[in-house]
Amino acid sequence: MDKLTQDQVNDAMTKTYGNRKNFMAAVKKYGLGAAVSAALVTNANAASIDVTSVVGTITDGVTTVSSIGLAVLSLVVVIKVFKWARSAM
Repeated sequence: MDKLTQDQVNDAMTKTYGNRKNFMAAVKKYGLGAAVSAALVTNANAASIDVTSVVGTITDGVTTVSSIGLAVLSLVVVIKVFKWARSAM
């Protein structure tokens, strides 16, 4: 994580609370950690997570499972048709 400069922290505090009086009121009400976190969380940036490989793997797995399921279903249908045809004779 990049280190914040004092100017960035001051800008975040000013943007969130407006002045020192509002910040001190938030500190009294919520505590110092919560007040500082609330100011800095608005400036938090994170790179998006690349999920393309996971989605591709899941898609491949779904395709494989679907193929196996279709093969099993086809086998069950063939057995039922064979039994039906044999009982008709």
